[in-house]
Amino acid sequence: MSEVSAAYGIHSIQNRIQESGEWLKSQEIVSTKSKNRPWTTFVNSLPQFHPYWIVSFKNKQEKSLVVEKLEEAKVQTREWWAKPLSLQSAFSESSSSMLNGTARQLSEVHLGLPMYRGLSPQDIERICDVIDSAISN
Repeated sequence: MSEVSAAYGIHSIQNRIQESGEWLKSQEIVSTKSKNRPWTTFVNSLPQFHPYWIVSFKNKQEKSLVVEKLEEAKVQTREWWAKPLSLQSAFSESSSSMLNGTARQLSEVHLGLPMYRGLSPQDIERICDVIDSAISN
């Protein structure tokens, strides 16, 4: 191992506790602020690192409207399961049991939202408010 790699490793280990705490705090805030909303959120509320904030909407149209409103608010999103395995060329010869529609339905209603350590309560509240506003219209 090079000296630079060793120094990076030591620094990472020393900062692990602080970084874990920052991730857990962000997760806790998202979990708290997204409760009792008219949409479903999937974020880990257990005391362990999980770097995702995924939300689920009633249908594809509702999700599209939310994406549009979040883009207007300058909030980036990610298509979570943008292309189900059954639609990927690597699996085109697979059994028809893969084509059951569940994966396609999940890809149509799930959306990835910003999740990072240090995500502020104000940012989380703003994201939640934009989503609420988008689906209440």
